[in-house]
Amino acid sequence: MNHALAHTLRRLVLVLSLVMALTPRPAHAQDDHQAVELPDTPPARQFAWVMQVINGEPLGDPRERFSDRFIEVYTLQRIETLLTGMRDRLWDGGAARIVEVRQSTDLSLGVVIVGEGSRRVMSAFLVLDDTDARIAGLTFSPAIGAGMGAADWDTMSGEMGQLHGGSTFGCYEIVADPTKADGSLRLRPIHEFAQNRPVNIGAGTLALGVLRVLAEQADQGRLSWTQEVEIREEHRSVPPGALANAKAGVSMRVADLALRMMRDADNTAMDHLIALVGKSRVAQALERHGPTRPFLTTRQYFAMKLDGDSILLDQYAQADVEGRQDILDAEVTMMAPDVMKAGAWKHPRSVERIGWFASARDLCQDWLILRQIEAKEGMQDLSAAMRAAKGLAVDREIWPEVCFRGGAEPGVQCLTMLLKRSDGRWFTIATGWNDPEKPLEQERLVELLRSGIRILEAFEPAPKIEPEPKPESDPGSGG
Repeated sequence: MNHALAHTLRRLVLVLSLVMALTPRPAHAQDDHQAVELPDTPPARQFAWVMQVINGEPLGDPRERFSDRFIEVYTLQRIETLLTGMRDRLWDGGAARIVEVRQSTDLSLGVVIVGEGSRRVMSAFLVLDDTDARIAGLTFSPAIGAGMGAADWDTMSGEMGQLHGGSTFGCYEIVADPTKADGSLRLRPIHEFAQNRPVNIGAGTLALGVLRVLAEQADQGRLSWTQEVEIREEHRSVPPGALANAKAGVSMRVADLALRMMRDADNTAMDHLIALVGKSRVAQALERHGPTRPFLTTRQYFAMKLDGDSILLDQYAQADVEGRQDILDAEVTMMAPDVMKAGAWKHPRSVERIGWFASARDLCQDWLILRQIEAKEGMQDLSAAMRAAKGLAVDREIWPEVCFRGGAEPGVQCLTMLLKRSDGRWFTIATGWNDPEKPLEQERLVELLRSGIRILEAFEPAPKIEPEPKPESDPGSGG
C-alpha cells in the first residue's frame, strides 16, 4: 500500500464515527437469526476477539489489540466501557452473535449482530492499521429490519404519533394524471400522516432534491451527464464519500458525481453539483420551507454544526434571511468543517432551526419527477444514480426495482424510497422524524418504513365506483 493511500485510510478511520452517525445504513439480519462463520482473515480474527469480550471474556490489555492512535483518540477507559458493557446495554445480557457478514477485505470487516431474546440488531465495522494489523477503527450502529412493526396503516399512524418531536409520513402510488394528455404523472395517496409537515431531512436526503434539479437541467438541455467538472478546494466537504480526500484539479463526469452523491452520500460530490447547477437555482427549487433559507451547502452546514459553537448557531438561527447571509459571508465561508469534532456531536444542534426542510409529500414528489424524467431517452445515467444506494433490504421478487435515499444526524432522521412492484406498478414512500431535545432511536422509524413496504406488498386500490345510470322515464307514465 503506497503512502498516500495509507494516509487516506488512516484519515478515514478517524472519521468513521462521523460516517456512521450521519449516514443511515439499514441492514437486515437473516430471518432465522442463525449465527454465521467469519472468514479466515486478519480483521475477522480481531473481530472474533471483540465478540468474545462482548460476551464476557476478559478484555486483557487493549494496547495489544488497538492501534496507538485509536487509543489516543478514544482512551482505554472508553474502549473497556464500550466492549464490556455492550451486551447489558443493548441486549439485556443476552449472548451476542454474528448473523451476517456484509463486507470482508484484507483490512476491514462489516457484520450484523443480534442479541439472544432481543429485537435489537446492530451493524459493526472494523478496520485494521495496515502497518501492524491492530484495530484502527471500530464502530457500532443500528442495523434495522428484524422486528415485525405495524401490521396496518392505522397502527402505523398510532406509532408515528408516539414519536417525540415532529414526524411526517406519506405513501403514494405513481399513476398517470388523467387531467393531462402529455403523459404526466401524479401522486395517488395511499396513506398519509402529517404529510405536509416540514422536517429537517439531513444532508443525505438533500441529495434527492439536488438530483431532481440536476435531472431537470439535463432534461432541458442546460447540462450534459458527460460533461466534466473540476474538483475544487472551496467545494470540499466532509465524509461520507471518497471525494472528501480527492486531489483538487482532477475532473469527473457529472454522471459520476451524481452516482457518488446517491450511492455513497458523498457530500463533496453534492456541493460540486450544487455549484455546477448554480446555488441560486438549487435554492429556488428546494427552499420549500422557511428554515431552509438561505440555502446552505453541506460544507457550510457542517462547518457550523461540527464546530458546535452554540453562540454562532443561536445567532444564525435567530437572524432573518439577510442577517443569516451576512453571517455566512463574514464567518462561515471562512470555516472548514472539522471532522475531528464529530465525536462530540452526540445531541441535537438547532435541529428545528438550521438545515434543509421538506415534508413527506415534498420528498415523494421529488421521486415522482425523477421517475418521469428517467423514462425519457438518454437518461441512463440518471437511472443508475437513482438505483445506486443500497438502502433497506426488500424482497426482490416482489420489488424488482428499488431506489433509496436517506439522511440522519443527532435528532434528525429521514428515509425515502421509490419502488416498482412485480406487477409493474410504481410506489413512493417517505418519512421523517425530528427531535430537537434528544437523539433518536433510529430503529423505530426504519421499522415503520419497513412496515409500510410490507403493507404495500398486498395493497390493492379500492375499486372505482361508477355512478348508477339514471332510470329512463316511462313514456306511458304521463310524467
